[in-house]
Amino acid sequence: MKIGIVTVQDSNNFGSFLQAYALEHVLTTMGHEVFFIRTRSKEYIRGLFYQDRPHGRQWLRLRGFLRNNYPGWKKYRRFQREQKGFKVIELEQADGLDLAILGSDEIWNVNTHVFRSPIFYGQGLKKVMAYAVSIGNAEISDMSCIDTAWFQRINPIFARDWHTADFLRTIQIEAPVVCDPTILVDKALFYRKFRHSLLDGTPYLLVYTYGMSPEMAEGIRSFAKEKHLRVLSACFSFPWCDGNLDCSALDFCSVLENADYVFTSTYHGTIFSILNHKRFVSFPQSRKTRDLLEHLSLSDRLINERECNRVTLENIFANQIDYVEVDRILGEWREKSIHLLQEGIKCDGRNNEVKKTTWENP
Repeated sequence: MKIGIVTVQDSNNFGSFLQAYALEHVLTTMGHEVFFIRTRSKEYIRGLFYQDRPHGRQWLRLRGFLRNNYPGWKKYRRFQREQKGFKVIELEQADGLDLAILGSDEIWNVNTHVFRSPIFYGQGLKKVMAYAVSIGNAEISDMSCIDTAWFQRINPIFARDWHTADFLRTIQIEAPVVCDPTILVDKALFYRKFRHSLLDGTPYLLVYTYGMSPEMAEGIRSFAKEKHLRVLSACFSFPWCDGNLDCSALDFCSVLENADYVFTSTYHGTIFSILNHKRFVSFPQSRKTRDLLEHLSLSDRLINERECNRVTLENIFANQIDYVEVDRILGEWREKSIHLLQEGIKCDGRNNEVKKTTWENP
């Protein structure tokens, strides 16, 4: 089959790329030809990384403008090199597809205005299903801005978290909760040897976050100093870290694997910490991260802003994770999710419902 994916593979964070990369691999392994349907303009995507030209008074401070935007420009080039591996088509070219898959990621989080675009709900596409789709932190009441008829024509829908499944239930759609595409594949898919001057054998704590308060940063630095660790960040640069590893998405697994400790506030940072059996702490900025950790009986890895100090971090890191049990749960979830994905793809004409499968917390 020719399958088009509607997602955000071109965003400026590792997780968005890696979930798309994984789903493409799974579908290709099943024997399908996979494309990505463009959802946002090239100019919009470039603007996520850097500002391409000065405006107004910025012309008077051109040197400062160039200095501030240079890191984003370099990051954009790194992401572009890997994103060029995706076969991207325009919506107008989608008529030749046998099926479109919406997801994964937070493409239904209507609190981000771009995700109110009809393309993320399959408008303009003939046969549509959704895999591991999420409304993110949007409240159920927020979803009223989207016509419920748009959801009704998507069959089947598989949610990535229980919050999304709860919303769908309010509009009479039962959506089994499946695992993120990055969990469907062997982690070796993401592994690429990465060399950097900061990776000289000195122990380090890896930070993967979009940002945090000065108090939390101080707690992390205090813990690292006690353990004689450097604090290194990936993807996003922070002045309070000892260095930034300007790696690409496919280098991230190697960077994380070699870390002695990981602190993350992201969903995929949490997933890759688990897949690599790391000692980690997660500061969840989304319901889906809490859902994931609860599902894997790892809620003790959670930390909140008030408790992010040296003592609490030391206590959480010292608590050993039973990765044998975690891998058992992940294995069962992976098997059921792959089965549901295969059944969803085979759903004839989108008129026959896939057999409803429930997935309860362990």
